[in-house]
Amino acid sequence: KAYFDTIYAAIAGSASQVFSVGTATAAAHAVRLDQTNLQGAAFSAYLPTANQSVTSAVWTKVNLSAEEFDVVSDFDAATNYRHTPTIAGYYQYSFSVQGNGATISACGSSIYKNGTIYKQGSYTQTLAVMVSPGSALVYMNGITDYIELFGYVVGTTTVFNFGSICTYLTGCL
Repeated sequence: KAYFDTIYAAIAGSASQVFSVGTATAAAHAVRLDQTNLQGAAFSAYLPTANQSVTSAVWTKVNLSAEEFDVVSDFDAATNYRHTPTIAGYYQYSFSVQGNGATISACGSSIYKNGTIYKQGSYTQTLAVMVSPGSALVYMNGITDYIELFGYVVGTTTVFNFGSICTYLTGCL
């Protein structure tokens, strides 16, 4: 009983939580039982302050260098602009790319898992500013798997529009 009282005390402020272990090696089975993980892993990243220039008709990684929130600090907004979760499980991702240019005829968005296209958002063709949203449920191993946002715009002087409501990637466990 003293062992379980110690574990319970480690989860401070969680009187409504139930914790049980079927073996004597409880510590080996405890996986990041802290307040952050009881809330869940979630992030929201976006393209801030300036449009990102892109080559027409080429899938291009979006430089998501700003975050609205990142509960467990799993999103890299400084170097690789990717989500690499440290908790294994199924993640719900939502994403959007807003394309623009002097002329524009198509816009698309995709998430890439481990460097390979995984799911595409809607693909639009028109002669105005275009938005390509999408979503996907993705299993992530919590060690090496990562997700990146890519966009595609066809036209002249093409860009991804900046702003948290225009070009973004969000995810939650």
